[in-house]
Amino acid sequence: MTTAEREIVIPYKPRPLQAEFHEQPLRWVLEVCHRRFGKTVMCINKLIRDAMTNTAREPRYGYVAPFFSQAKQIAWDYLKHYSRPIPGIQINEAELRIDYPNGARVRLYGADNPDILRGIYLDGVILDEYGQMKAELFHEVIRPTLIDREGYACIIGTPNGQNEFFDLFEKVKHDPRWFVRVHKASETGLIPPEELEMALQQMGDDQYQQEFECSFATPMQGSILGQWIEAADDEGRILSLPFTPGSLVNTCWDLGGGSDPTAIWWMQEVGPWIHVIDYWDDIGNGLIEVAREVIKRGNERKMIYGTHITPHDMAHREPIYGKTRQEMMREVGLEVKVLDNHAKVGRYELARQFIDRCRFDKDRCQKGLKALRAYAFKWDKDRKIYSKEPHHNWACHGADAFGYGAVGWEGERPLEEPMESMYSGRLDPETSWMGV
Repeated sequence: MTTAEREIVIPYKPRPLQAEFHEQPLRWVLEVCHRRFGKTVMCINKLIRDAMTNTAREPRYGYVAPFFSQAKQIAWDYLKHYSRPIPGIQINEAELRIDYPNGARVRLYGADNPDILRGIYLDGVILDEYGQMKAELFHEVIRPTLIDREGYACIIGTPNGQNEFFDLFEKVKHDPRWFVRVHKASETGLIPPEELEMALQQMGDDQYQQEFECSFATPMQGSILGQWIEAADDEGRILSLPFTPGSLVNTCWDLGGGSDPTAIWWMQEVGPWIHVIDYWDDIGNGLIEVAREVIKRGNERKMIYGTHITPHDMAHREPIYGKTRQEMMREVGLEVKVLDNHAKVGRYELARQFIDRCRFDKDRCQKGLKALRAYAFKWDKDRKIYSKEPHHNWACHGADAFGYGAVGWEGERPLEEPMESMYSGRLDPETSWMGV
């Protein structure tokens, strides 16, 4: 790269496959890379080169990791190291940002704080380990930042189950507008064969195939429910599932707040099976809006609701209304069952057993199924074990709602005549307390 004064040499020499990444001309890039491919170094150097050679006014580039702390740990030292030969740079440690002498800027972000990305523009962005990010991040947050400058997006990662990364790969792998590559360790030649053989022996075939051969077939590492969902899929229990009129519909909730979504499943008992017929989650909705959504979906399909299974925090009092959330729901016709604070105990095993009783609607429950597949224990890198608690990420809310359903399920009551209590599906939300 050059400036007006002299040529600047960056201490980076790309390998052939990395050079292919740098030289390709397309705006949209997806690369599936085995471990130790060097994807982070490759991407950081792309951002630096593009920032320094962009002649537009105040170029802006971003690198996004699943968590801000992860961006700092993985990429910050690389960004500083490869930028230091450039005279006149300014390093901002607090914001993980480097400003370049031509007015360009490269900044690191975490997908755990997407709001900081809203309203900005970017000339280019890297999304690293995309499968660990919320499904909506690219389309709702990142994509709008690229419109003004017709910026590019490079989505990279190593497989970790069939999550959003897998879905996007399947969607774009034959799209000529996308540059798509899969880099398997057996093909790149970057890791000595004896090291790969040792890794296979130590890791086992499933994990090895995922980490080094870029297989999406293996459930996510540390997955809590993934194996049971895959079994349901293999057995044909994820399918187009009709709603059964006259069979009570129960819902299972996890309450959100702040940046955490409320998540709800709709289920009904049909013969020996639990039919999971719908799923919804959303961020920023108060309890009034959530109840409206439940009533609306009930009206649309003429559901007769049974029990609404909710966690212990449904019993919390809302100071602004002077009543508990449970009381608020009762006033609009939603009779909720509030689990006690110990409902989480043993919920993983109960959820696994519950899945074995379930059939899932593949279209209406698509987002919820992704959450169940991605629900995983955290890896304790210091102790080299999985923790007892799952990741608190986008997947945990849908999975927790399902788990509460497994804990609180009462089974189907025989229906002799339409029930008006527990909400019959005919309540007009605009004339209820919620419409005030």
